[in-house]
Amino acid sequence: MFNIVLGPSEYPAAVLIRALEYSGCDGPAKLTRILGITRAENCLDLCAGDTIWLEPRDHAVKIKTAPRIGIDFAGRDALRPWRFLIATSRFISRPAPNNKKV
Repeated sequence: MFNIVLGPSEYPAAVLIRALEYSGCDGPAKLTRILGITRAENCLDLCAGDTIWLEPRDHAVKIKTAPRIGIDFAGRDALRPWRFLIATSRFISRPAPNNKKV
């Protein structure tokens, strides 16, 4: 999996990257396999890295929310709209219902 941790150690603030707008990267396992991401890349600085890094987009995108995938064990919390997707992307592993855009 490819998670981006957004806060200090011991603080629960991370984002799971499930897909990229690139053919074959429509799920977390496929994404890491195609990009060659392994545990060796753990703890990289994505703001200053030269192996994996984040870049700003050159345009705004519409974001849509949906329930997360594969957490049925979480009961009612599984229905929370904590899955965030680019509304027009075709590079997602499973379609999301038409939920509100944020």
